[in-house]
Amino acid sequence: MVSNNRYQPRYSNMLDNDNVWTGTNTFVGGIGNSTTTLATEEGSGMSGLASYSSSITQVGNRIYTTIDVDIQGIVSSATADDVIGDDDAANAHIGQILNAESGYLLSGSMTCLEAPLGGDVDINLSASSAATGAEDADVTGLANYAQLLNGGTWTLGLAQALTALPTTAYYLYLSAGTGDADTYTAGKFRIELVGVAIA
Repeated sequence: MVSNNRYQPRYSNMLDNDNVWTGTNTFVGGIGNSTTTLATEEGSGMSGLASYSSSITQVGNRIYTTIDVDIQGIVSSATADDVIGDDDAANAHIGQILNAESGYLLSGSMTCLEAPLGGDVDINLSASSAATGAEDADVTGLANYAQLLNGGTWTLGLAQALTALPTTAYYLYLSAGTGDADTYTAGKFRIELVGVAIA
């Protein structure tokens, strides 16, 4: 019997020369590995992000979905629970999660790769069936809203397990935890989901 451990990611975490934490997932074993991106990545209301990337990697029957966001350049508002994104812009989501792509979800996490500065450092992760959520709008008022993580104050290297997982076809949103109307000058996050392939 082959151990499932051969399909688990091995993490190599380190600080780079700029004191920014980086993490890489190296997959070992697994036949028929494949990698792609989310079919629907960040919305138009996140065009101010310094960078964005997504990947979906299947190793055996496990599927690893990763979203990396650099929030430098987008804004948070003065009100708790308001969506973070381009100033007053609609479609401020960071991607749509589909079971057909990411599998049946088993777990998830969010990790701070660079501490946020400028805007609200208390950042939450939520999901909604609506793609049109706008910056400065109350995320809890979006259709079928669900909080995935009450993040609290983020610091470099902090990793937290999601307390809920997104329903298929839902969109992910970042929102202000306490409220601070300003533009982010730093802040990098990695969202990771682990799923099992649907036969």
